[in-house]
Amino acid sequence: MGGRSRTAAVIGVREPSALKTLAEGIVHRQQRESGLAFDDHRTESTAMNRIPLYRIAAVVVSVAMYAGVAHAATAEGGGADCAAATRQGEMNACAAQAYARADASLNRSYGELLQKLPAGRKAGLREVQRAWLRYRDLHCGFAAAGYAGGSMQPMVKSNCLAAVTETRAGLLRELLEEASR
Repeated sequence: MGGRSRTAAVIGVREPSALKTLAEGIVHRQQRESGLAFDDHRTESTAMNRIPLYRIAAVVVSVAMYAGVAHAATAEGGGADCAAATRQGEMNACAAQAYARADASLNRSYGELLQKLPAGRKAGLREVQRAWLRYRDLHCGFAAAGYAGGSMQPMVKSNCLAAVTETRAGLLRELLEEASR
């Protein structure tokens, strides 16, 4: 791919500054749809500076995560062509599919690890997993709260759930490998 990441290739980004441009485009679209369109570049730039950086970062991260989700869903035959999804409802559905796959992977890894552990460690794993589930739900709820009531909120939350769940499933697989030795 010549220096471009898979995510960049999926969303068609050719250089790092393109993600910022993409995020600004999304923010401008939201402003136009809400009646906050700006007439001149100077006013627009000032308005961009007033948008909290965490909101812009969340949009960029969500778009990048969605690109990975879309690539995975298309590669794994996840039903809809997530790489070509352009409507928010389609993107929400693709993100939900990615979360469902990550959750299934997590449950498989957890079940296998639970079977491999000696009886004395099973209770500890259950306690840690319950705490992690609470963390995951609170963390992703907080990440999506900035989009409350918006059409992007389900996608942002599902992408967060998928990413955090995939990370946890990977940690459980590592523990499973250690328990199998």
